[in-house]
Amino acid sequence: MKILGLIPCLMVDNNREVNSKAMDFFKNSYQVDKIAVCDQEFKPEDYKDGFEYIGRHDKRIGFASARNELLSYFYNSDYDYALWMDANGSFTKTSLNSLLTVLKNLREGTLDFDVCLSTLGIINSGERMADKKRDDYFETATLVPVFGSYRWFHGMIMKNFKKHYNLELYCQGNNFEGVPEDTYFVMLLRRYFTTYLCSDLTVSKPSNNASTWMNSKDSYAYPPTDFKKIDRMIEEAVPPGQRKIREFSNVVYLERVEEHKDELKSFVSRKKKQEYELF
Repeated sequence: MKILGLIPCLMVDNNREVNSKAMDFFKNSYQVDKIAVCDQEFKPEDYKDGFEYIGRHDKRIGFASARNELLSYFYNSDYDYALWMDANGSFTKTSLNSLLTVLKNLREGTLDFDVCLSTLGIINSGERMADKKRDDYFETATLVPVFGSYRWFHGMIMKNFKKHYNLELYCQGNNFEGVPEDTYFVMLLRRYFTTYLCSDLTVSKPSNNASTWMNSKDSYAYPPTDFKKIDRMIEEAVPPGQRKIREFSNVVYLERVEEHKDELKSFVSRKKKQEYELF
């Protein structure tokens, strides 16, 4: 099994340094076979070795369009899985062992799923806290069926639906008020495909002043989402004959690889300074 990294990247003055650092961390730490970048508003010095740039857009094209270019590139490749990360986001160092454990099992064919989601560090996750309290946490990583409000691309691993199911699915959102492209797409995948959560696979996002589009806002609070509209759109997105039956075992246990095992951290109670309602 081959794994492709996918990064939508809009370079603006406030995020250029953060993006460059996060993308280097992706390249040096995640052990994927190739990284494709949908590049927008890059300066010549922003391009570096180790990435395949598929956009070459002088002007920004929008969040959904950038993701769809990457999806099309992925679907028409020979890669079996894709790992998504926004250009300014990174897995925490304490997550790397879980990531490499999952990717190893995918490559060896001992693990099969359609989608695996991660958690965001700025959001308290009950599943993540429970996982880190397990007695065997340092020996096994776990995948659990997805419930709750996990609806983001950050750190998402997905199967090549065209290669394996002859099915291409894309984002909506650029032209639909109340329909964030990531919320729509992940809810679509969750509706029709076997989707797990690796709860201690945690993504760190930068502060507002290094964000692509939140730098002028007070928080990461998102605009209102029209879930009824999304639900109607999802119902029409996949023909009944092509819908898969979501299948789960209760929990998938994976023996951890040795790399980065010493960086794992068990649960430590802490009070966040502020919590944001993302969705």
